Amino acid sequence: MNKMRHPHVDINHFVNRYHDHYRCIFINDEIFYKVEDEAEFYKALGYTSAWRSKNYVFEEYFWTVFRSPRATRHGECLTYLLMTYLNQVSAEFRALYGDEYSRIKGHCNFKNRHTDSPCSNCMHQASDLKI
Repeated sequence: MNKMRHPHVDINHFVNRYHDHYRCIFINDEIFYKVEDEAEFYKALGYTSAWRSKNYVFEEYFWTVFRSPRATRHGECLTYLLMTYLNQVSAEFRALYGDEYSRIKGHCNFKNRHTDSPCSNCMHQASDLKI
């Protein structure tokens, strides 16, 4: 089986119920997996009751943490969380990308986007991250 390294993992139009890509995770710009349990997926990306208690809906959380110009997390953090989620729920992902996921698990060379210091609560260093 051809195993590609460094897959580009992302979500587009994930929360738009009227879009064909609703609840879809992409790898290398192709639909790879359709999320069945939305609450479990949100939790895997770090959207917790603490964020809900601040009156953030998932879309606001996602923008604030990963996408906005002031976001503190790198795109690589999102990729890592998506890969962690897929590694736990998809046998196909484990077969195709399990070796790459194992290689990056627990390693991070990124700094906070604004302070140039290590990120607090680094997602990569949490090698036991569970959903």
